[in-house]
Amino acid sequence: MKGNFTCLVNPRCTREFEHDLSKADNTKNIMIIGADPGGLLAARIAAQRGHNVTVYDKDTHFGGVFRSAAYPMGKGELSTVISAYRKQCEVLGVTFKMGQEVSEDTIKEARPDTIVVATGSVPLTPPIEGINSENVVTA
Repeated sequence: MKGNFTCLVNPRCTREFEHDLSKADNTKNIMIIGADPGGLLAARIAAQRGHNVTVYDKDTHFGGVFRSAAYPMGKGELSTVISAYRKQCEVLGVTFKMGQEVSEDTIKEARPDTIVVATGSVPLTPPIEGINSENVVTA
């Protein structure tokens, strides 16, 4: 089989020894903006390394636009990816501040050592007549 085997839930699958996830020498306070898959994975890795991690998201739901990928029939199991990342983060002590948009004041108050911006993608809706009709679903 050519190429690399990959896993949506565990990006390190078959590459467990390529990256050192040992404890960091200095613990940092890390602010992650965005609770989409990228933000949750960054939070998990930072927490595994011993950092204090807080994830902020303006939405009250985890997953960002990735949630829409689970809507089509047969794709519902994709929602388990977000659930798995969230649970892993919770076990590692990650703090979540959902429904809170990050502003300059938020950053000044939190005083993070590091900020990770993981605000995800913006859906692109093509200019097609009728695209906003009730019987049209985008994914």
